[in-house]
Amino acid sequence: MFVTGMRSEELFALQWNDVNFEKITCTINKSLYIRTRTDYDFFYTKKRSGIRTLALDPKTIQVLKNWKEEQKEIGEIDFIFSYDELPPSPKTFRTRIQKLAEQADVKPITLYGLRHSHVAFLIEHNKNIMLYQKGLDTHQ
Repeated sequence: MFVTGMRSEELFALQWNDVNFEKITCTINKSLYIRTRTDYDFFYTKKRSGIRTLALDPKTIQVLKNWKEEQKEIGEIDFIFSYDELPPSPKTFRTRIQKLAEQADVKPITLYGLRHSHVAFLIEHNKNIMLYQKGLDTHQ
């Protein structure tokens, strides 16, 4: 979420067919509404400009490739952030952030906070955030 600035609902909806390893991109084209892990629905992104293709950095692509290989040992899983064939649980993300924050002895950040941290990162690196907001800049 920090690397891409995507919304949590978009992150949870990510599937392997959304990642293009050759072009080093990720397409954001849907959101996931989770009632329970077994009761969920896909929706369009929050806004039309939410449909976008993001350039990813080489390190993120390598992490994704490694995870995809690990996931293959579990089975055929479409969701990127899943240990089974079900969408990821927001609670799992919050718990993991809490544990990492404790290890680092820092205050935990929320999922939404990661999105805001991405914006701060863009500003710090002199990126035009209005282009990102309109889906016109793909982090290249």
